[in-house]
Amino acid sequence: MSSYCLSLFFYRKKEVENLKVVVVGGGPAGIIAALSAAQCGANVMLLEKNTSLGKKLLITGKGRCNITSSIDISDFIKNIPGNGRFLYSAFQNYTNLDIISLLEKNGVKVKEERGNRIFPVSDRAQDVLDAFIKELKKYKNIEIKTNAKVKKILVDDSNFVNGVLLENNEKIMAGKVILATGGKSYPLTGSNGEGYEMAKVLGHSIENNIIEYDYYCIQQQANVDNNDEVSRIIIRNNTIPYGMNIIAYPLHQLQ
Repeated sequence: MSSYCLSLFFYRKKEVENLKVVVVGGGPAGIIAALSAAQCGANVMLLEKNTSLGKKLLITGKGRCNITSSIDISDFIKNIPGNGRFLYSAFQNYTNLDIISLLEKNGVKVKEERGNRIFPVSDRAQDVLDAFIKELKKYKNIEIKTNAKVKKILVDDSNFVNGVLLENNEKIMAGKVILATGGKSYPLTGSNGEGYEMAKVLGHSIENNIIEYDYYCIQQQANVDNNDEVSRIIIRNNTIPYGMNIIAYPLHQLQ
């Protein structure tokens, strides 16, 4: 998960207690958001358009799941492109040690590999997903609804968000809606950027500051002088993994 922008949401208890909260997106960010809201007393409905939660999580780290990094939180901030300080509060409220603790208490032991990467000892992404689902099931105030594709976020006459409209035209009303649909990194898993459009309809501006063609990227490893030893990766769909020291060139410049 360190290669993904893991968006976390936290609430003051008085703001969400007994509220109906809808979370759109059943990936790691949506799962943690649902857990956080439920812990504050909200009644949560977690919506996922696929048949099951965490579809993209299962392919991270080549199926092993790169959970997080062991680096200090301040280094997380430094390695986020743009204004990394925007995420300072979220990272301080829920650290890399917290996610490791959550997994371990649900039976997933972790190990550290080169480059400060944290993996499950089993090398199975499925074990990580199972631990998340096990944690979700501990809360009677969390309802999980799969095959539930959100078509639109609803607003009332005063322009306040008050629910969502599903593709089957079912309305789910809520006091708060959390949009955790991810980016555009892997459309086959559901990460196709549709969350951007939902936000845009509500009046948010969407800044596309990554050029829309494929990049040939060279991830520079420490103390590597021989170019043959430098790992090469293709980054598609406008995404570059966070936390990497990358030199990126448009593909057409290398042909």
